[in-house]
Amino acid sequence: MEISKRAILQRIDNVEDDHKRETRRIEAKEEEVRETNHQFSKRLDDKADRLRFIVSKYDPEAIPPLSHGYNMISHTQDEVNYIVCNELETLENQREEADERYRKEVERLEGELFKKNREDGAE
Repeated sequence: MEISKRAILQRIDNVEDDHKRETRRIEAKEEEVRETNHQFSKRLDDKADRLRFIVSKYDPEAIPPLSHGYNMISHTQDEVNYIVCNELETLENQREEADERYRKEVERLEGELFKKNREDGAE
């Protein structure tokens, strides 16, 4: 099946548009993950402040030491950081895969275009 130069150029444009859309989707997801992490960290900080306030109102002998609460909050933050790092790494891998697919498809289409130009020049 013979494909025109114009059709090949249109396919290259379509591949480029698809790649840009995919890149924007991944970037939006990365931003969402970072913003969610920021909000969660802020909430944990608020919980630490509340914990400090609550502990100051009670007899120290009646409740566990403040350090226990801080250790729990710190542990939670470490777990969240681990999850966020994994999610961002996954998104980075998706971006790299999308870039590689884009590069290969454009190279293939440019090869077809080059071949078509050679054929048209030989006629």
